[in-house]
Amino acid sequence: MSEKDNVKATLGKPKRRKGWKFWTLTLGGLAIVGFIGVNALSGGPRPTEYERAEVTQGDLVVQVSATGTIQPVNQIQVGAEISGLIEEV
Repeated sequence: MSEKDNVKATLGKPKRRKGWKFWTLTLGGLAIVGFIGVNALSGGPRPTEYERAEVTQGDLVVQVSATGTIQPVNQIQVGAEISGLIEEV
């Protein structure tokens, strides 16, 4: 007999874990039953709450506060093709 055969004969066949499928299914089933039970005892989802108020008319105030330099999005040069003084606008 070789050394491998001696080791196999001494140790025997490797033991397989038995019942892992049973315990997996049992724990999964208990988790599902627990989830359903907790939802049933809590009374289900709470109803949606609405807040009602009278409609009023008024000014809408929008205020922007910032620091920094303002940069234009577009910039154009305005000029006249005729030179002279503007007397009236």
